[in-house]
Amino acid sequence: SLYHVLLMATMWMILFHGLCVVLQVSQAVDDNFESTRNLILFQKMFEERRQEHKSAVKSLLAMDDYQKQHKMITLTLERVHQVLKMSQEKLQQGHYVPGDPFPLDNSVRDALSQTMETTCLLGEVLLHLPDITRNVLEKLGTNKGLLAWGVFFTAHTTFLSDSTKKLVHLMEQELGLVDRDHDYVNPYSKSNKQKAKQYKQPQPKKKKKKSFKRGPSLSRHYDEL
Repeated sequence: SLYHVLLMATMWMILFHGLCVVLQVSQAVDDNFESTRNLILFQKMFEERRQEHKSAVKSLLAMDDYQKQHKMITLTLERVHQVLKMSQEKLQQGHYVPGDPFPLDNSVRDALSQTMETTCLLGEVLLHLPDITRNVLEKLGTNKGLLAWGVFFTAHTTFLSDSTKKLVHLMEQELGLVDRDHDYVNPYSKSNKQKAKQYKQPQPKKKKKKSFKRGPSLSRHYDEL
């Protein structure tokens, strides 16, 4: 009868809907597992890159030749600009914004990785060689808006380690993107080095022994990088 036909059709619709829900839940679980696994791998590789950045900066600091330092930093910043520009376009095309879950799409994930790695490399160079870096940025006419975007994007990503968060916050202050902390001091800047030298000069002897302040203490934040 028509009643039984309609009843069977309704039952099949309910069963089909239930099956679809089960499949969707199963897919969501699989996607979540895949995303978590990719995130763990991503964080591991990112920290390895951070160590490479630190080694590269140590090599720059060890150079006695200013011109060589200038040339290497110029090449680095040119590459930083290129990578940030390409990564920005890919992330915008993928509609990915900071705070979103870790992406499953390979293209978006690569763009995210390159944005964070490049921004942190710039941060290491800027904080440890601030005077040369600023000079190069001005000569290159680097898009400050693009740099600010990279810093903002990285700062608001939800899966950074504590040490990277500190690096990015120091970078924000050095670039003037946020107000500086009251105790912010970059010990690598030329002006602060000169001040430190002045305070280290021998003091004239006094009849009464007095303790003299030897100069501004280097920013405690830099010891944690």
